[in-house]
Amino acid sequence: DEDAIVAADSDKDAAQKAVALVRAGQADFLMKGTLETAVLMRAVLDKEQGLRTGSTISHVAILQVPNYHKLIAVTDAA
Repeated sequence: DEDAIVAADSDKDAAQKAVALVRAGQADFLMKGTLETAVLMRAVLDKEQGLRTGSTISHVAILQVPNYHKLIAVTDAA
């Protein structure tokens, strides 16, 4: 179901499950939300279960600023 909510026991579990969904082709991208960046990136970079492809990995933050007419994208800010 494309609107499914997946329960998780912890932030680490949520990150691992989200990465697994992307690996399985059941999700198109990851959205960090309130997870700490380190928790999410640890799951993404996991050598066995992560999303490593041998290519460069990047992350992007999309910001919506009040009274500004465009979204702002910031990449590799950590």
